[in-house]
Amino acid sequence: MYENQTFDTIIQRMLNNVDDDIDKREGSVIYTALAPIALELETYYEALDEVLTETFADTASYYYLAKRAAERNIYPIEATPSTLRMIADPPTAEIEVGDRFTSEDYELTFEVIGGDDVAGSYDIVCLTEGIVGNLESGTLIPVDEINGLESAKIQGAVLYDDKGNKILDDNGNETYKSAVIVPGVDEEDVETFRERYFSSLQSKAFGGNREDYINKIKENRQVGACKVMRSSIAEYVPNEAVNQWIADVAVDSSLSSDVKNWLSAVSSAIKNKTLSSGGTVEVYILDSNMNKPSDELIKELKDTLDPADGGGDGLVPIGHCVHVQGAKLVNIDFDITVSLKQGYSVEDVKATVKDVIKSALTEYKNEWELNESTELVSIQFLTAIYNECSNYITNVSCTLNNGQSVTLDEISVATLGILKINDEVIS
Repeated sequence: MYENQTFDTIIQRMLNNVDDDIDKREGSVIYTALAPIALELETYYEALDEVLTETFADTASYYYLAKRAAERNIYPIEATPSTLRMIADPPTAEIEVGDRFTSEDYELTFEVIGGDDVAGSYDIVCLTEGIVGNLESGTLIPVDEINGLESAKIQGAVLYDDKGNKILDDNGNETYKSAVIVPGVDEEDVETFRERYFSSLQSKAFGGNREDYINKIKENRQVGACKVMRSSIAEYVPNEAVNQWIADVAVDSSLSSDVKNWLSAVSSAIKNKTLSSGGTVEVYILDSNMNKPSDELIKELKDTLDPADGGGDGLVPIGHCVHVQGAKLVNIDFDITVSLKQGYSVEDVKATVKDVIKSALTEYKNEWELNESTELVSIQFLTAIYNECSNYITNVSCTLNNGQSVTLDEISVATLGILKINDEVIS
């Protein structure tokens, strides 16, 4: 606004107010007297410009934006460290809480914060905050010598089914739970914070409405995306077949009168819409890496929102029973056929193709919380693959789960399943 208020402009304006019969040339007495004042005024105008810039939220720097947002009880979200799972070999190594390890490149340091239920498994926290510590694998080196320790590495826990059997992949290999127990997150950058501030002005979060839920959930930086839905009582209104079953049960002599009376009362209350409560709120989330959330994150969020179902002891209103779960991950199998230029093989393009697909799926994940459903169309992947691999291929075709498109419901998120290129399984 004041960018035109330069020294030359200011002093000329001042000299214009001096009588013309007085010498006003540079070096004259009057010019020499006014010059320091004009220079100081130029500095004041620059300061005024900065004040205006920092006054409004759309131009304010991080520091002053935080002050403006604080007026609405909105604060920048700070960086947090990651918590990982470490496996020690042998399990009998004398590892204690507080022992420290470094990564192979010595750039990151981790500290043991507790043991796991499995012998030789430990929880470690990265001493550097942010996503830099979200490692899925890697060798760790103890800072100080530890008796009996031969090796230590970052590794997820082996997955077991309900019967206690190891879950194996298609190749017969063990499958592992993510080594990242709690993902670290970076400090909220200024533009993300600015967007969050303006979003708070466009919608009203109050008393447990949807916006209020979303705000409370996203105060946890480990949550990357969320959807909040209410389980309606209308879903449980009995249809004709159920009503007939209830009528048959009423004359079933094998049931006690208490059971019959309870079943009849509940059925009648639902049918007549007299069964009232705050209802069940379904919360679906992805973690800050836009992946399946850990059990620890789900429990932490549940305890924050509604530790005792409907008791009102958390952040949500009394009567609201909150069920927190991860978004449903749906594997999308890609069968890709490429026509390679002479002298090239699948080996030359497979890494790029996989990266392109994973990047595209990440974009879908980033938009998941805004959409009621997601449609994946093969042409979108074909275009991206061809653009990145045009130096190696002349043509490309693709199917998704043996079709040209896949539609996911509002609680489902696409993730990479089996990737084939020219009938060769890549992953």
